Amino acid sequence: MPKPLNKHAMIDIETLGRRPGCPVLSIGVVWFDPECNGWKPRHKGFYVKFDFQEVVDICRDGLDPATIAWWMEQSDDARKELVSSEGTTELVPGLQAMAQFLTHHSEDKDLRDVYVWGNSNLFDLGILQYLYDHFGLDVPWHYARDMNVRTVVWMAKTFFGIERPTMSGTAHNALDDARHQAEYVTQMVQTMVGGPAHVDDSGAATDGDRVYSRDPGWGGTDS
Repeated sequence: MPKPLNKHAMIDIETLGRRPGCPVLSIGVVWFDPECNGWKPRHKGFYVKFDFQEVVDICRDGLDPATIAWWMEQSDDARKELVSSEGTTELVPGLQAMAQFLTHHSEDKDLRDVYVWGNSNLFDLGILQYLYDHFGLDVPWHYARDMNVRTVVWMAKTFFGIERPTMSGTAHNALDDARHQAEYVTQMVQTMVGGPAHVDDSGAATDGDRVYSRDPGWGGTDS
């Protein structure tokens, strides 16, 4: 039997600090597939923005003056998005919505078929894991399925001379950043392994000895 195709989710967060317990202002998540079909820009992804005052009140001890100063140097668009009250949600319901987005497409009760990526798994994923634990919520990924974007970037640059492409979209918007990271991780991985696996008419993907079964339904919705 072909093995199930793994699901990959790129996660990005925007914060007012650099350690677990800091205020998280927004989360962006996109599905992508560096193993086979690559980056699919038609996927809308998941985005949640939290009420600025609520997260500051809850996580005040994690405020970092250096991060706040850094934000003052970023674009007007990025800063306005974070402080605007339009489209915000409360912290716990937002975390629950993200968990539903990640777990909806898993076929494994332990979420072993979902790989979650962060620019740094100690930063994006570590800060989020702290929040899930703090509020008594299940962390929506398997402990052995956290992936680090910076490792891929280092390998691609050091051994293949590949640089990150120029970003389209708004830098430090969580969803735009997640899309950008998914795009260049896919490009780097596929360059390093010699291109994506081939998907035949039956839906099976093959690349040498690699064989995958393809479920076209995963990742294509926002639920």
